[in-house]
Amino acid sequence: MVVPAELPVQVKPLKKQQFRWAKGSFQVVKKILPTLLSADIPDSVRILGVIHITGYFVHPLMLLTMILMLPIGWYAPQYLKMLPWSMLAAFGPPIMYLVSRSGIRPNLVGAVKPSAVDDPSGFCLTVNNTLAVWHGCSIER
Repeated sequence: MVVPAELPVQVKPLKKQQFRWAKGSFQVVKKILPTLLSADIPDSVRILGVIHITGYFVHPLMLLTMILMLPIGWYAPQYLKMLPWSMLAAFGPPIMYLVSRSGIRPNLVGAVKPSAVDDPSGFCLTVNNTLAVWHGCSIER
């Protein structure tokens, strides 16, 4: 069953919505992570719970990678030898988008075309969502 998306069509409302979602997600992390880590549950459930509630943490990690890439390449190029292995992580989001579109566009070409627009626009939300994660982790008065 295909369900229409509920994402705003303009960039400004989309950024605002993503900011709210990322900030709220990390407010939840602050609130329940200690309980989750100390709960009497199997380690596999604990790990999956942490991965699930910290999903927006990928944005600060992406931003950090972008910021550190040039200095590391300049001052410690030997660490860039690990880059091909770390690039495997970059395939996660595109594969997720392709799988999510499989109900809408069953052929591969029809599913890949929108990724040319979606992936860069999602990447551009990195700074916005990193700020949201920072706000979500900060102590509110």
